Amino acid sequence: LSGFLMAAADDARLLPTHLTLYMALFFKWDLNGNKNPVIINRDQIMHISKILGRSTYQRCMKQLKAYGYINYK
Repeated sequence: LSGFLMAAADDARLLPTHLTLYMALFFKWDLNGNKNPVIINRDQIMHISKILGRSTYQRCMKQLKAYGYINYK
């Protein structure tokens, strides 16, 4: 998490929604015993990250992947 936050501090593309989404994903990964893959539930991740719109969630997920912060299918 600290590596992400250090990189995010210098990445002007990232907004607060990206940060909260990443933290929610990190939380789920940690609950999974730090093992990959992690199966996530969109509604649960949206709730944890305080993202209200599905389009915002999807856009942020795609951007985090495009920027190299996450890998998802």
